[in-house]
Amino acid sequence: MATSPQNINVAIIGAGASGLAAARVLSRTFENAKIKVLEKQPGPSISEHDDDGDDFCSSDTIPGVGGVWHHIPDSKDRPMYKNLRTNLPREIMGYREKPWGRWENTKKIPFGAKDGASFVTHREVHSYLSDYTREFNLSQFMHFNCEVTQVKILDEHEEWSKINVTWTDEGQQLEETFDMVCVCNGHYFVPVRMSSIDFKPFSGKVIHAIEYDDPISFAGRNVLCIGARASGTDLAREISMHANKVYLSDSTCPPLLVDEKPKSLGNVTLVPRTVRVDVSSVQFAGDSEACIVEDIDTIVVCTGYDYDFPFINEKSNLGSSWRCVAGERRVAPLYGQLWHARYPSLSFLGLPHSVLPFPFFELQAEAIASQYGLLPTLEDRLRFAKDDAESGGPKDPGRLQDTHYLGNFQWDYYRKMSKLAGNYNEAMEIFISQSKAIYDHSNMDRKGAFPGGPDEYRQTMYTRDDVNVKFEAKSDMLEACVEA
Repeated sequence: MATSPQNINVAIIGAGASGLAAARVLSRTFENAKIKVLEKQPGPSISEHDDDGDDFCSSDTIPGVGGVWHHIPDSKDRPMYKNLRTNLPREIMGYREKPWGRWENTKKIPFGAKDGASFVTHREVHSYLSDYTREFNLSQFMHFNCEVTQVKILDEHEEWSKINVTWTDEGQQLEETFDMVCVCNGHYFVPVRMSSIDFKPFSGKVIHAIEYDDPISFAGRNVLCIGARASGTDLAREISMHANKVYLSDSTCPPLLVDEKPKSLGNVTLVPRTVRVDVSSVQFAGDSEACIVEDIDTIVVCTGYDYDFPFINEKSNLGSSWRCVAGERRVAPLYGQLWHARYPSLSFLGLPHSVLPFPFFELQAEAIASQYGLLPTLEDRLRFAKDDAESGGPKDPGRLQDTHYLGNFQWDYYRKMSKLAGNYNEAMEIFISQSKAIYDHSNMDRKGAFPGGPDEYRQTMYTRDDVNVKFEAKSDMLEACVEA
């Protein structure tokens, strides 16, 4: 039996963008809720609090808040790097409750400089999340230097079971029982390792993208970037400004035929899938002589990240159906890709990827708040969870590792979450359709660009007007006004 929502005791694991959204929505919905946000990173020093010690005020960014968006220079275990700019415009990145960028006819003053770029730096994102924390006084829930070590279902026979959480706080072990636990620890900290390639024979340097920070360290080198999605293409472009040569290996490129040459732009060469690494050479898919390259001295593996929940194990009492295997990129059993299907008092925000993250987290949190103690029957939840886990994602044909991929399929998920949250109406539909229109426009803007080549799409500046259901897109090469 679920506790009365107004007196609910909640643990939120992580103070990144999804954890902040959960803290804001749950504190807004349940006025008497007790909320603890457990964040393992250090927080602000005493000097970074106000005179009463209650809020953060001395800087536009708050240490410990923002998850991956808190850049730490030269870090080897965080995915943020020095020159990162978003590949989504800020006008569709912000929470609904806090518009960001150039908005017209909105009741709230949007965050950020009106004449600023739509595609922002990591510091600007961190500043936005820090301001969100201040505006809604989320600092009152923060507990920094707290690393969660164990999550445990207390009553295996109760669907809405209470959950015990154990964590360390500066060497001291603490534990508490909660009515609800929201797992918001992100999924950009455990690199996917390429089991299909043996890098040991290679005489040069091999790193994962998580170790990358500053392209100047690649000056004069011949670099191979394996993986041509968002991070791989961006790193190839950055590195090419300092390196001698850059090869970008894209698994979706067809093998090179006999006598066929790979495509190049400047000092960036696009090559097919990497199939073999030897002491002094790398082989790519195909029969062409160009498929064997012997001058590469550095390899950057840009193969993404795995889901990881080190505090969930055999002691968690989740049963044999729990599944989170390294390399699969699949978490199961989940209802709505959000709630643990058997024990929905345990939820996992932000697992679906290739989405507009902050408004996505906000809607998930609203659905969690609205559906606490409710949701369909256990039988229905398990059935839907099984279908999801075996679907291979929304594409046809599906792939196991695409179970949580959404991309162009995300909009119906927003509508589903909004209906579960009880806030689906005309204004919500306009918000979703406007976000989709700008998202699609941005995708088309960069479609056809050479991978690893100039990122001209990031010069586009958007203005959003949901009241009149339109947006404007301006750049040196493009000016468009689009009405839905």
